[in-house]
Amino acid sequence: TKVCTLIREHMAHLNGVSLRNTRRLADRLGRDGLTVRMLSFLVEADHSGRPPLPGGMPESMQRILGYAQDLAILDARPQPLLLGRHLIALGMTPGPHFKVLLNAAYEAQLDGLFGSEYGALQWARRNKSIILI
Repeated sequence: TKVCTLIREHMAHLNGVSLRNTRRLADRLGRDGLTVRMLSFLVEADHSGRPPLPGGMPESMQRILGYAQDLAILDARPQPLLLGRHLIALGMTPGPHFKVLLNAAYEAQLDGLFGSEYGALQWARRNKSIILI
């Protein structure tokens, strides 16, 4: 599975480099226990094995590595900022509906709608009606 994931993602650096795409890439890789750093080794090897083109790390992958470093997700999957304990602190009663809101919050986090615990709490206050749908 890990090899298949690396192969599937090895061209991701050509699909537009952004903070959002870097977070999403780290999440997809992390689901299989892989990291952006691991992917970069494959990308560099792939790029270097295409003579007469010059080898090395493609500029787009270098940018992804920089973003991942800045986001502290170079060697780990992004961790959810909003947790069940936060919802309880907001006065919500635990139950299966928590999963719906927490999943939506994680997707919003990956999209860059917030990047801190404070931002996650603000997002939850504004969006807790999601579970009523």
